[in-house]
Amino acid sequence: MSLADSTIPSMAQGRYSLTYILLCIIAVLAMFSTQLINPLLVIYAKQVGAVGVWIGLSVSAYWVARVLLEIPRGFISTKFGYYRPMAVGLLLTAVDNILCAYVVDPIQLFFARILLGIEAALIFAVSMTLIINMFSIVRRESAMGLFQGIEFLGSTLASTFSGVIITGLGFIGAFYLSTAMAVVGLFLLFLPSLRREIKTLPTASSIKLSTIPKVLMNRGCSSSAP
Repeated sequence: MSLADSTIPSMAQGRYSLTYILLCIIAVLAMFSTQLINPLLVIYAKQVGAVGVWIGLSVSAYWVARVLLEIPRGFISTKFGYYRPMAVGLLLTAVDNILCAYVVDPIQLFFARILLGIEAALIFAVSMTLIINMFSIVRRESAMGLFQGIEFLGSTLASTFSGVIITGLGFIGAFYLSTAMAVVGLFLLFLPSLRREIKTLPTASSIKLSTIPKVLMNRGCSSSAP
């Protein structure tokens, strides 16, 4: 049994702790905050002067930045722990949504969207690594699946109500609502019980670059074995 398995025994017995539930709520809020503008982002990009390829870049910048930063998520959590990257991600998401509300040209929007992708990766990639180390191997798969399902629920809700919200509040109002969602998530992360439990969870050792060829060789040998 690993250190993570012995740290939170209730999770190995089939019960979800308050820490996990709060992380799921934070995931919904953070995903809603980052995805609310997405369905109508093309319209907003055109309003700030984007044409042609800049419209596409405004949409894809978020996802490219997020994918690139999700790759070293194990290194980030090992180096900085879980709490600080998640707190920084939520704080910068709140600030970046305000920046998006006041961009004046496509280049500013492009870089603001890159920052939003980086911030989302800090939240979701690190939280997924956290959940892996919160649960025993028996419960880990179902906990990860539920967390990802709730994460997508936040995206679905944001996409569903995006048109209604932006019609009622305008783009600037929608950006401020996104900021408010991120601030609520940050407040939940600041709760003493959640903060204390996250900081006490162990982090996994990161893989050194020099060991990657050995890992790949061992994987190849195991896959070719009868």
